[in-house]
Amino acid sequence: MATFDSAGYQIAFDDVPGNNGRPMILVHGFTSNRNEGWRRLGWYGAFERNNIRCVALDNRGHGESAKPHEPEAYSRDAMSNDILNLMDHLGIERAHIMGYSMGSRLAIAAAMKAPKRFATLTIGGVGDKMFEPRIPGNPMAEAMEAADIESIKEPMLKSFRQFADEQGEDRLALAALTRTRDAEYTREQLGTV
Repeated sequence: MATFDSAGYQIAFDDVPGNNGRPMILVHGFTSNRNEGWRRLGWYGAFERNNIRCVALDNRGHGESAKPHEPEAYSRDAMSNDILNLMDHLGIERAHIMGYSMGSRLAIAAAMKAPKRFATLTIGGVGDKMFEPRIPGNPMAEAMEAADIESIKEPMLKSFRQFADEQGEDRLALAALTRTRDAEYTREQLGTV
């Protein structure tokens, strides 16, 4: 495992070698990590077989990266800067980027911030929900902080909690992440990418 410092936080990453075209940056979803979201599912192997360099990071609060418990550490701006800082750390001027779910939102933010650095943007696990108003309260944070998983009645929340537990994630860090209240993207903003 390799790490680098991004604005005072240690970020873990893998850099799988290859020299066929531009590198691919992989950004995982909420409660996941680079090993579960990309390596185990075969993405590393697919890029390796095609001799394409791929770089995957553990987002803040996940995997082997720093896990602060303060919501302000998880702004979309800060977390998308981690992607750009990793590219700088590795000397990658331009790459492809692929994100899933939360990773899609971060990949979009990085691409909006530095469009010339990305040849392509591939996202999955998001859709029209990106444009819906937030529900009141913070049920995801409550699910991550619940003392007993059986007290979580909503199946989707329970599945996220169960997955976080299975991955050995720091649930208090994940709760802090969900407390960050970045504004949702507008269709007009996404139209600029």
